Amino acid sequence: MASLAVLSGCSPSNTYIVDKKDGAYVAVPNSWHKISQDELSKFEATNTSASAALILSEVDFQEAFSLAPGVVAKAVFSDETPSTPIAYLRIRELSADESDAVNYDSMRNIFHPFLSVNSGVATVDSGISLYSDSSNVQKGGRGVSTTFAFAAPDSPNQEVYSQSIILSNDRSRLYMFIVKATSKDYDKYKSTIAKIMNSFTVVGRN
Repeated sequence: MASLAVLSGCSPSNTYIVDKKDGAYVAVPNSWHKISQDELSKFEATNTSASAALILSEVDFQEAFSLAPGVVAKAVFSDETPSTPIAYLRIRELSADESDAVNYDSMRNIFHPFLSVNSGVATVDSGISLYSDSSNVQKGGRGVSTTFAFAAPDSPNQEVYSQSIILSNDRSRLYMFIVKATSKDYDKYKSTIAKIMNSFTVVGRN
């Protein structure tokens, strides 16, 4: 189990959640509401397929936060449009095959596939509004940070995903962080979401 610590005193307006084992942290506003690793893991465990069980066994750490109270673990994993902005951090080990196969395009597609790759050439799918896409190099690894919007199946608003995916330097694990919201909420809380995303830091294992 990953070791957590709240870094009180660093900022009275933020809660700092630290995964010491894997060397990652992120800051969220104190007013946001935690969805614990236990809650998330228990919900994932309801999927009893062998592949789902294997993936869950490889998760080192996960935790989520929502702007509004009362958000349950199901909403973190659901494709349904979130009723409130949700931030989610997940760190998992990779198998040898996954480590060999992972690349920037596959990392971009982790939470919501929006790229099609043919003959090594990636194109953005129709219906996707790509806001930003840039490399993200940190002490503990490197990857991509991307923000994009797509039509939500159950809402008149678009849904916006702002995500950073980092592959550890030894290619043994993925650090995945996302804030997802409706386009309306993204526009309303854009500054807050940007601060959360910018706080995501990966220093890696010692």
